Amino acid sequence: DIINNYWQPGSLVKWNPDVWVTETPVTKFACVNFLAFLVVDVVVGVFQYAKHFHLLEGWVHHAAYAAFLTHLYLSRISTAFSLFAVEELPTLILGLGTINPNWRSDKGFGATFFATRLVWHLLGSYNALTVPKGHPVGANAWFGVVSSVLHLHWFSQWCMKYLFKKPSSTENEKKAGGETNGAANGVNGNGKAKET
Repeated sequence: DIINNYWQPGSLVKWNPDVWVTETPVTKFACVNFLAFLVVDVVVGVFQYAKHFHLLEGWVHHAAYAAFLTHLYLSRISTAFSLFAVEELPTLILGLGTINPNWRSDKGFGATFFATRLVWHLLGSYNALTVPKGHPVGANAWFGVVSSVLHLHWFSQWCMKYLFKKPSSTENEKKAGGETNGAANGVNGNGKAKET
């Protein structure tokens, strides 16, 4: 709907500010539905995957997100959430991999995270920051900026783990057939002297 009705002609990144205030029953439902999901995720998380439910990613993130969704709903600008709902696609991919390890896709997660939580999110945040003065979304644009920083932090962690990962010494040994060239000189694959 954004592309057909609200994209500013002649601009690759600018949206019509009316997109933010075009609330519908569907946008209200999406907002309330995701708010309920956040509450349920906290309750289930405490009992089912507490070791993965960290302070920042779990408690703080869910509480801030739930408070913000409540504010958007009560302010009658639930569309502001609906425009960003696509950002939950990486979470779906992550969840499917948790349900069935065969469905796990680290690259799929990373690609959708980059496309939705970085590119799309930054585009939306830019548009929220540049609405005309006095527009109801302008006062809420801070959330887009703060969450952009969090998304960048999470993506940098993913990159360090999956894109820029250095092979461990055991992985190097496996590639070399168990021992490295140092074996001929009495040195094992870790660079330590072999016991004889």
